[in-house]
Amino acid sequence: MLALRFLTGFIAVPVLVAAALDDGWLFRLALLATALLGTGEALWMARQAGYRPIDAFTYLLSFVIIFDAVNAPGHSVVVVDTVLAAVPVLGPTLGLIVLASLSVLLVRAKPSGALTDWALTLSLPFYVAGLLQFFAPLRYRSDTDPGLLAAPFPITWPLLVLLTSWTCDIAAYFAGRSLGRLRLAPTISPAKSVEGAVAGVLAAMMVGVLYSLLINVDPFRMAGFGLAVGLGSVIGDLAESFLKRQCGVKDSGFIMPGHGGILDRMDSLLFSAASAYFYLQAVL
Repeated sequence: MLALRFLTGFIAVPVLVAAALDDGWLFRLALLATALLGTGEALWMARQAGYRPIDAFTYLLSFVIIFDAVNAPGHSVVVVDTVLAAVPVLGPTLGLIVLASLSVLLVRAKPSGALTDWALTLSLPFYVAGLLQFFAPLRYRSDTDPGLLAAPFPITWPLLVLLTSWTCDIAAYFAGRSLGRLRLAPTISPAKSVEGAVAGVLAAMMVGVLYSLLINVDPFRMAGFGLAVGLGSVIGDLAESFLKRQCGVKDSGFIMPGHGGILDRMDSLLFSAASAYFYLQAVL
């Protein structure tokens, strides 16, 4: 199993790194594909628990959230229709989805549990695509250093989030296995320890400090960036474990051999991207 996990990671990591460095269609397609696959897994988990969200509206909302994020002013690379690009999409679409989904539920043959199904129809896209969308403003921040982008090993904010979150996860895993004594959240994820979480957050802060050596930024501020990403990683991991436990499943899916589903690998990154964005907006 461990060898299979390494093999999957060996294939997936270069693809993610390439997408994080890109500023065109590869980046956009990677966001969209990840959002739709993650939404599909979230729908699958909900159905394992007996819920019946309306798939079509859930997928549509996830698509529109990502479309809106990557086509925000200043983000467009190729504008096919300038009129469409200038029109807000998310707000009107959300209104239509609310109206249409409620109308569908009104005529459902078995209305039992319809309110919960309607809530899941709207909330699952906001969990997956709504958090994943933060990679878009991170990629197009104006403070990205052109010199670093031209270096042999270029760095963008999305790539830094990936590296920091991965470092946090790896450090937390090995520290938890060797030092873990105190359970972090025994009712949600019994295997996670306080010691592992602390080690992961400290490792993430070290990544931020090391990055500060490459750019003209206060190392304390970049340590704070690592802290924000590390905390996001820990909380994001627990959040997905909570959802899986509520739905009675072990993995979110089966698309990544040895790892489970997309959400099993992206859970930390969903929260990390959001926490990194808000930290950078407030501090840098």
